Amino acid sequence: MHARRARYPVAVQEQAWLGVRYIDMTRRFVLLAVAVGLVIVRLVSADDNVRVVQMKLRDGGFYSGEIDGAYSSQLAATLTGYQT
Repeated sequence: MHARRARYPVAVQEQAWLGVRYIDMTRRFVLLAVAVGLVIVRLVSADDNVRVVQMKLRDGGFYSGEIDGAYSSQLAATLTGYQT
């Protein structure tokens, strides 16, 4: 049997800061960056088409929620009621 080779060189595996391995810190940072990016994308991508629908439903007296461009459960329920 061959001895299992370490995934990273020993020098990298041994690097630690406050007891946390360098590789673990890097993974956590990447996950944090991805999470922050997803939040920013969600905030920026509040669709203008959804805003228009919210405003038209509000003007027609069907929607009383916030005009924020987000497709919320309240908007979905309002659309279902409007379509029936």
